[in-house]
Amino acid sequence: MDSLVLEHLRGHPNILQLVEGEQSLKIPVTGPNNLSWQISMAYFSTELAAGNLRHYIYSLPNPLDSLLLFREACKGVQRIHAQRVVHRDIKPDNCLLFPGRILKLSDFGTAKNCSEPPLLRG
Repeated sequence: MDSLVLEHLRGHPNILQLVEGEQSLKIPVTGPNNLSWQISMAYFSTELAAGNLRHYIYSLPNPLDSLLLFREACKGVQRIHAQRVVHRDIKPDNCLLFPGRILKLSDFGTAKNCSEPPLLRG
């Protein structure tokens, strides 16, 4: 779900940008009694951040900087809500910092696209 949401939000400021779509990696594993199989792992590539907000929030010398970063996080939330996406896991660890004190929302693994009709259950 994460890469689909990132694809949908591509180009929006304050949102982590997808560099390359979902890829698959197959890892051969050998277990007891020489049983072997392959584990398939999906991954995708994104921008590389300098760190996350949790690491910086208490080390900022000026309390005003915290408010400015909070404002940037709010801009990101506003932008995803305008696209009818709900993040559902906003926390300092999921707010990534880039050079120039640019903050971007990340980790859309539990995000929900609300533009899709809900599933009807009988």
